Amino acid sequence: ADKSFLKNVHRRFPQIKADIFLWSFFHELGHAETEDNFSNFEWLVYNFAIAHKITDEIYYHLPQEYQATKWAGNFMLNNEQFIFKFWKELKVLILKYYRSMINEA
Repeated sequence: ADKSFLKNVHRRFPQIKADIFLWSFFHELGHAETEDNFSNFEWLVYNFAIAHKITDEIYYHLPQEYQATKWAGNFMLNNEQFIFKFWKELKVLILKYYRSMINEA
């Protein structure tokens, strides 16, 4: 799923070179930022679609998914300095967390 998602975002935003974690994080934030833009009917169609087996390509073109990715890409493009600093700090915390999990095992 990660490979498919990255292929989709790279096709739509080839100028953004970001880790899958960043793309996923801002995509999910994009859902929170855009969820009120859709009618109850659109949510009904969305829920119906994801409950059935659909291809990744169709999934990425569902309006809610498409808009969440669009929001994420535009946010990263318009806030490059913030993204750079955010990722630099977050990457250290993620690696620290992984190391702590290895040490506890």
